[in-house]
Amino acid sequence: MASTVPVSSRHRVPAEHRFLGLDRRTFKYAAPAVVVYLLWAWIVPWVDSQVAWEDQTSTGDVIQIADEVTMTPQPGWGLISGLRTSDRTRSGELAADETVLVKDGVLFLVQQGPFDGSTRTLLRQIERINSTTADKGGFSVVGGPRPIATDSGLKGIAEGYQSQRNIGVTAAFVAGDTGIRVQVVGAPEAMTQQADDVEAMIQSITYPPEDAR
Repeated sequence: MASTVPVSSRHRVPAEHRFLGLDRRTFKYAAPAVVVYLLWAWIVPWVDSQVAWEDQTSTGDVIQIADEVTMTPQPGWGLISGLRTSDRTRSGELAADETVLVKDGVLFLVQQGPFDGSTRTLLRQIERINSTTADKGGFSVVGGPRPIATDSGLKGIAEGYQSQRNIGVTAAFVAGDTGIRVQVVGAPEAMTQQADDVEAMIQSITYPPEDAR
């Protein structure tokens, strides 16, 4: 785990990976947060209230969020994107780049990809890019980063945020050479109603798989 001491010149990102002072290698994890916020703040609440999701999670479902990382969804969530461990694809892929679940106005998004830094580095880059690209009506961080751990022992860092309409949480994990970003967002009342499900799903993130222990 990286130190909590502020980044100094000796920790500067190499020039070949730097863009406007930010680490380009973490853009794929951070930029979607802004897109998700814009969509969720204005469009998705209406769509969610109009559409009855047909692909709902059931008891016993397990989602493969990365090649060696799984998550157990709570029953009754709409699976918009993602692969169950029982799914078979023509390409042979085990996991999707993004797993998206929705329920009653709450979005639960998991994004994964190659990453060779620490959880603190990943979360810091997400926060920096969000603050650079978000407008004045965007979200703001609530409190500071806090350590979390899943039931399987995977350690990460979480941070809360809020906007004029929504509240949410972003969590960063590094499982081997894979970076994982979890983002949950919704209106305050909806987030309160789904708080137990959200906590259970984050806690269920498992690495390594049970059969590899």
